[in-house]
Amino acid sequence: MPLRAPSQGLEGYRIPGRRVRAKALVGNFTAAFLGFGLLLSSPPAELRNLLQVPLVGSYQLSLFELALIPICLGIFLRRKLHIEKHEQPLFLSVALLFGTRVLSLLLARNVVPEQAFSTFRYVETFVVLLVMAALFSDSTRRAFFFKGVVAGVILESLAGFWSFLASGGIQRGFWLGVDNFRLQVYLLIICSLLLLTNKRQWKPLAYSLALLLALLATQTRAVVPLLTVVLILGVLLWGRRYIRPVLIYCGWILFVVPAALVLFPELTQQTHVRVQQVFKQESAIKHRLVLIEMAGIAFFENPVTGIGSGGFARQQITLYRKAQQTIPWDYRTLNPVGAHNLILGTAAETGSVGLLAYFLWMLAVIRICLRATRLSMRRMAEKSALYTAGAALTVIGLTLSDWWGQSSFTLIATFLLAFVLGWMRENKVLLAREEAHTSSRRVARFG
Repeated sequence: MPLRAPSQGLEGYRIPGRRVRAKALVGNFTAAFLGFGLLLSSPPAELRNLLQVPLVGSYQLSLFELALIPICLGIFLRRKLHIEKHEQPLFLSVALLFGTRVLSLLLARNVVPEQAFSTFRYVETFVVLLVMAALFSDSTRRAFFFKGVVAGVILESLAGFWSFLASGGIQRGFWLGVDNFRLQVYLLIICSLLLLTNKRQWKPLAYSLALLLALLATQTRAVVPLLTVVLILGVLLWGRRYIRPVLIYCGWILFVVPAALVLFPELTQQTHVRVQQVFKQESAIKHRLVLIEMAGIAFFENPVTGIGSGGFARQQITLYRKAQQTIPWDYRTLNPVGAHNLILGTAAETGSVGLLAYFLWMLAVIRICLRATRLSMRRMAEKSALYTAGAALTVIGLTLSDWWGQSSFTLIATFLLAFVLGWMRENKVLLAREEAHTSSRRVARFG
């Protein structure tokens, strides 16, 4: 018997029983735990022995991923999982990516058994999207997940900024995860949307300044293109209204960066060195350019199905020689790494077949996120819609950043995408209206 609200008559209202309340409590706690635990999904080198479990070879599993297994299993047993019609291209593209990875292994010449584990990332993405979209289809669950993310980002930002200050600007300001700057960017985009809708402007202004300080402390170069792309997307979607938050952020940056360089002389020298690396193509930049050259060699040697999923890192020494390069001295002690570019890495390992599947994935993600953004723009007064718009913009930015990094198929990007899917599932009426409006416009245009 469905519960009826008190407005329908007190005589028909029934207080939820203990079982219902306990189920809601467990669901809310799980969502909050996932939001907070997400910051443990990419631990730095100093914490990997503590927060990761070795599998085979260089493959490791984070403790957060281990915790995800019983959570996903529990949700699978308690809920009827399904795929909505508008989600089918997205899940199909993930399945195709997994298939191209398996095909590349079957047709590769040099394969070691541990490379099979490289395909599990796409299985993980498929399962997490399917399960978490069901969990986040409830607004209360999404609210608790967001609170968990905020709590985790506050802890990460404070600890990272403290280590930055304590070292005089020498040590990079991250603590629990090297990829947590992506969640900081997500909250920064939320602040920019609050500046469009919130009457109390001082709160988003203060939050945005704190987040920019935390991002500056990380000294992560990838922040610059990611934040730039997302802010440009905001201007394209919201028009002139969004220029004001962009100008505010530019003002904060012009104020904070010179102040930090004056207060921390060591940071000035370190920043000078890292900028020189970009223009002189030295150290990390040089190494990544060499990796790009190696990926090109691997692709052109096997242009159809590639060298095999996970093969780039395992054939790295051979590819170094083919590129007539030597391993930079400051990278010789590190484990073999990927191409630092998901698109080139996909081309090298799975060839043209895998690259086609990846572009289908990219189009599906951008399409569904743009659709969610347009729908949420109609309800910006609601916090849930605002958080969803910020997540959709961030996911698009992360997907586009695959051109210069590796952001897709990380747990942060996957959870934010599941957050968007959950909101769209809860707002099926808006989706139906949009589809009806689109159909009527097509009939009017061609009929």
